[in-house]
Amino acid sequence: MDLDPTVAPHESGVLRLYRLDTDSAEGAALRTALATEAPEAADLAAQAFGVASVDPWWLTLLPLSDIRDLGLHAYLVEGHDVPRDQLDAEAARLATLDGTLLIAQSRAFDGGDVTLRPGPVLTPLLMLDSTRAPATARPLARAKVDPVAVTPPTTVQPPQKAPAGKWMLAALLAAGLLVLTVALLGAGG
Repeated sequence: MDLDPTVAPHESGVLRLYRLDTDSAEGAALRTALATEAPEAADLAAQAFGVASVDPWWLTLLPLSDIRDLGLHAYLVEGHDVPRDQLDAEAARLATLDGTLLIAQSRAFDGGDVTLRPGPVLTPLLMLDSTRAPATARPLARAKVDPVAVTPPTTVQPPQKAPAGKWMLAALLAAGLLVLTVALLGAGG
């Protein structure tokens, strides 16, 4: 889809791809400011896009040499959730790109309602829409379940405790009698 310079109010999910001229002084300054997250990145980006303000958080600086193994097509699908069919239509165009790209997400332009007037450091390339139609849910079939007979719960009696106290008392008495018997026999002998 060709790049529309108008950012609609409350636009979301749209990516605008630009080639960044890093050979020019302005382009190199913008690249450095974005890469280092410098405070002047917002002003330099606004100047490059020809608008009052830009939020650099929503800009992606992408040297294509960094994703050579992955490829731009896969990067846009995996990194920005762009539908494959949209990219397939632009495959030939994407394959010829080189250099450094600047990807601007809709939110970079503070809610939209602005017309972009990119300066000479930005070459407009492509506009992609990563929004998708809401998924439709179909009702699930009711499960067929055979009726189950339910029996009332039975009460469980706790186990009876042995009268430990009586046995303990008997054992102590037996031990005491044994000690007494030994003491009496030992004293008499």
